[in-house]
Amino acid sequence: MHKPCYRLNRVNVNDLAVCTAHLRRGDPSGLNDRQTALYYALDYRTTERQRELMYLYYNCGLNQQQIAQRKHIAVSTVCRTLQRAAANVGFRPKC
Repeated sequence: MHKPCYRLNRVNVNDLAVCTAHLRRGDPSGLNDRQTALYYALDYRTTERQRELMYLYYNCGLNQQQIAQRKHIAVSTVCRTLQRAAANVGFRPKC
């Protein structure tokens, strides 16, 4: 099993899951203040590809290997993309 590149605490992971789902719908309504800030950070500081991979990872529960297979890219690319997205919204990646 592929080891995650970085770990976020449970609250941050939950917020990322909620916000990436709202981004797919294009609607920030119903989010608390912290989640609204994260929603806009994700929207303006990440690429479409980063948001897509984050959605698959945090909402669909796919691991990096499964995402790589689904998207026909290397696992290392998935790892780097998730790291950069997390860093772009203010989380410190840990490898």
